[in-house]
Amino acid sequence: MTDRVEQILEFQANVAAQTYDLFTRVEKQMAATHSVLVHQEVRNILSETRYKEARRVVQFGWKGQSQFDEDGILEEIFNRIGIKHHKAVEIGAGDGLENNTIYLLQQGWNCVWVEAMPDRVAFIRDKFKDAETLSIVEKTVQPNTVNDLIDHADEIDLWTLDIDGNDYWVFEAFDASKNTPRVIMLEYNAKFKPPMEWAKGYDPEHKFDKSDYMGASLQSLTRLADEKGYALVGCGITGANAYYVRKDLLGNRPSKHLFKEPYTAVNHYEPGRYWLARGYYSGMPQNSFGKQDIIMGKVLYISCEDDLDVIQLCEKLLANTVIEKYEIVEIYT
Repeated sequence: MTDRVEQILEFQANVAAQTYDLFTRVEKQMAATHSVLVHQEVRNILSETRYKEARRVVQFGWKGQSQFDEDGILEEIFNRIGIKHHKAVEIGAGDGLENNTIYLLQQGWNCVWVEAMPDRVAFIRDKFKDAETLSIVEKTVQPNTVNDLIDHADEIDLWTLDIDGNDYWVFEAFDASKNTPRVIMLEYNAKFKPPMEWAKGYDPEHKFDKSDYMGASLQSLTRLADEKGYALVGCGITGANAYYVRKDLLGNRPSKHLFKEPYTAVNHYEPGRYWLARGYYSGMPQNSFGKQDIIMGKVLYISCEDDLDVIQLCEKLLANTVIEKYEIVEIYT
């Protein structure tokens, strides 16, 4: 009797294992099929007349290390305005394997990554320990600290902000009279179509709950950007991110404009197409950084108990293109 029970249990275990394997294979096949369909839909969208205008940047989007099409759009923007300092600050860097500036880091840019979640920071410190031109700041960014993090004697090429919550209020506090990034990239809430103004109320304790109660409308962010001397030059096809260029870099005459005018939210708005995200999945797990990947050495770690240390270190980092000049390797406060 006991042998019979054991045989039945073994049979059930084998069936369960085979069923799990079957479902896993079906799931992978469905994911691959969905990716193909999404790529086809992207091509269909971009075949529409409005996307064929050469000065629109959305058509140049592609994914390297970014979440969606950010790598391609940023590359196209800098192809047009040029790269001056090879410096970027990313607030909301995630775990580093998929963000807006890792592709630039791999090209030798000096990058400051600001991230609030300790587990992500710990992962970055381990995974990117060979990154010579990377500085990591562990900090929750608030309106009263944002300028400290990007304030320095020299301009930077790119500032990207994606904190899934108080983005509007942090951007509102940004002092454009002192900080002059050449390009700013902001996440917007595509649920609110231009010309609608909307921003989530400020909450210093906000935690992203993966709902659409976050950020601000494109119209509201673009109004703020215009007041600060920046023009909206495009949005990503998924309706997630907006790209702003400093107005003095747009071209000095209408016939020489580098981007599609008018630089309004109505003209450049892309609706929320977050379902396209799966089409930007390569089918392989991301593990895209190691000793042999690029020309890199030691990473500069920062723990931010003392804001003054952060300010001083960011100023040093971003005022110089050659990080090797500094003897500081690790700072613990």
